Amino acid sequence: MPLAVMLMQAGSLPPLHVLIWPTLATVFGSILCMTAVWWHLRPLGELAEGLRRFRLEGYLPRLESAGDDEIGMVSDSVARLVGELDITLKKLKAQATTDILTGLVNRRAMLDRGAEELARAQRGRETLSVVLMDLDNFRSVNEDFGQEIGDHVLVAIGQVLRDNLRPYDVAARMGGEEFLILLPRTSLKDAKGVAERLRRSLEQTIIDPVQRGRITASFGLAVSHGGVNGLEDMIAEADLALYEAKRAGRNAVRVAEPISLDHILRRRS
Repeated sequence: MPLAVMLMQAGSLPPLHVLIWPTLATVFGSILCMTAVWWHLRPLGELAEGLRRFRLEGYLPRLESAGDDEIGMVSDSVARLVGELDITLKKLKAQATTDILTGLVNRRAMLDRGAEELARAQRGRETLSVVLMDLDNFRSVNEDFGQEIGDHVLVAIGQVLRDNLRPYDVAARMGGEEFLILLPRTSLKDAKGVAERLRRSLEQTIIDPVQRGRITASFGLAVSHGGVNGLEDMIAEADLALYEAKRAGRNAVRVAEPISLDHILRRRS
């Protein structure tokens, strides 16, 4: 005979309603305990999710303070470290893509950005113009006034470019005294107007002790078209137009003709 039946027959087993309350109290206490544990460990879960998003998307969500206990202190410390890492990575990326002297985009970043802009223009059947700009007789400025003044001139030129371009235009220092400008959704006629405006602005720039009119530049322009295979070809065409501007006496704007790259290389050789 089962023990429960024997106890019940003997009158030793409590009535069922007497057992319900301890059982409910045990279940409720377990739920309360598990909830407390979950709430205590919740900051670690939020931190883990934040780290996952940072690793996959490069985006660190804002994490609220987790409290003053040990888990909260660990969570807050890791969040601060990751936040500092995020700031450092952004600074390094900016340094890797920016010309330190002028604050413009550097050559490497410009080539990447230019390829993206050209692909976007081709997809949208839009026009992309490039302007290649080279300072006239810049070596003589360094020789006459010193490299420090020459650096000041380059900084001023960077500011002139920023002041005369649209927010979505891109200007880069390609090296030395050569600059490249991308003008999305811009016809060759409008690009020539931009280049002329830049030419006049540079002509009026004064960097003491360099007198007005000493800082000038020559410009070569090219536009995307069916005969051009990529950004390098457009730059080569603009370079040829720039060469013609130099031959014309400098401080001038010249437009490239849509010719083949092989023809360009033969003309320059």
